Amino acid sequence: MSASISSGSQRGLIYKVAVPSPLRRIFDYLPPESNQSIATGTRVQVHFGRRKVVAYVLDKAANSELELHKLKPIHAVLDSEPIFPTKLLNLLQWCAQYYHHPLGEVL
Repeated sequence: MSASISSGSQRGLIYKVAVPSPLRRIFDYLPPESNQSIATGTRVQVHFGRRKVVAYVLDKAANSELELHKLKPIHAVLDSEPIFPTKLLNLLQWCAQYYHHPLGEVL
């Protein structure tokens, strides 16, 4: 089976990450070089543009709309366990949607 899917998405372990920016979207990142598993609600450090920012892991996925070679790996995992329990993370996601505010800035 090839790495390409007919719909244009790419397969592999992808982390869906909320970055503190005015953009109302979630960004895809590859696992860190250490291949460490990261739980939902954990803070990570990622390259975003020309800077490193603290972001939050929201989910894991098997594919991305972008090609895998275009995705950057997570630079560092900042927490050994999630700082947001699932219920609180769900509430914050609801708040961001209800108040039309970027999730990365709400977190």
